Amino acid sequence: MKRRSVAYKSSWTTWPKGMHDVIRWKHAALLALAVLAAGCSSNSKKELPPAELTSFKEEVVLQKQWSRSIGDGQGETYNMLVPAIDGDNIVAADVTGVVISMDRMNGDVKWKKDLELPVSGAVGVGYGMVMLGTLKGEVVALDSSTGEEKWRARVTSEVLAPPATNGDIVVVQTQDDRVIGLDASTGEQRWLYDSTPAVLTLRGTSGPVVTNNLAVAGLSTGKVVALDTRNGVPAWETRVAIPQRSFRAGSRSGHRRWPAAVG
Repeated sequence: MKRRSVAYKSSWTTWPKGMHDVIRWKHAALLALAVLAAGCSSNSKKELPPAELTSFKEEVVLQKQWSRSIGDGQGETYNMLVPAIDGDNIVAADVTGVVISMDRMNGDVKWKKDLELPVSGAVGVGYGMVMLGTLKGEVVALDSSTGEEKWRARVTSEVLAPPATNGDIVVVQTQDDRVIGLDASTGEQRWLYDSTPAVLTLRGTSGPVVTNNLAVAGLSTGKVVALDTRNGVPAWETRVAIPQRSFRAGSRSGHRRWPAAVG
């Protein structure tokens, strides 16, 4: 008499049809909960509450002397349009090209000029000139007494910082990390210092500082360079910083980071 061989199936294969899907969904749900718990644990540190405000007695009480509106201000471009003091005057400009010279003591308008240009670098003053840069890569010089345009020059890129002058030359730093010397009388280009910008930079440049003999500029590569104002040849350069900063994307814990140079 032959014995029958009996094959035993596992509980997985003997469950009713449809239970397989239930088990799969259950496993997926458990996995999702585990991932969520791990993510929450990385942000488990409690943030410190803000410092409690304390009362104090002011040492100096500031009083508003005067105020005046300057067109559209910085507009939606958020350029650093900084007013400049030129003797007894304050000169300011807005993003649409409105330039106003005011008495610094009472705010009375001495002259007003509408250039109808997208101003992005303003305002530079000195030696009888008011200087501005634009998003279109132009530099405009006005007479500081009347506001009349003296000259207009084209440069290599947008100008995001006020030009500077020593009376003989106007120095401009452009967004593409070039430093350009223009003749203060005519606006003609005398020299150009070319520099390769960092791979990733924030939008913005520092303004050059000009003396009788040197034009000093900070570059997005983390270097400071001093150029001979006569010909643009570097007199010296030095590195003051490594052009790298971490930025976080995603959640507060930071899923992704990348370096960016700050010019």
